[in-house]
Amino acid sequence: MLIGITLDKMFSIKKMVILSIITFCGILYFAHTFPDTTQRAYFSTIEKIFNWRTSDYGLVWQSAYDVWMQSPVFGVGLHKYREACENLGTYGSSYLNAIGPGVCFHPHNISLQLLSETGIIGFIVFYLMVFYL
Repeated sequence: MLIGITLDKMFSIKKMVILSIITFCGILYFAHTFPDTTQRAYFSTIEKIFNWRTSDYGLVWQSAYDVWMQSPVFGVGLHKYREACENLGTYGSSYLNAIGPGVCFHPHNISLQLLSETGIIGFIVFYLMVFYL
């Protein structure tokens, strides 16, 4: 919105300040009305960013990196992520013995999944196709 207002021919500092105040009041209203959602959307996200290595996302990304390192050039094979992660033995293979829930089910990131399953070759080919299209 700020870029659109800046590029608008009718741009003025007054409009920018008014829009900023309205946005800020809306955020405060939302935070006050829905504290559980605010906790999950903002505060827990900030906590996960600052404690990345020990967060559940950090564990999932670390497992994806470790799977990729098993075969960095060609990967472990399409749809073989879960099996390769379980073979590591570090992260557990189910909810019962996993370090974090769902760590070995999928990496929750398309780039990490491409790297771990197809290696650097498949990763480059995929993004070349995307770039070409």
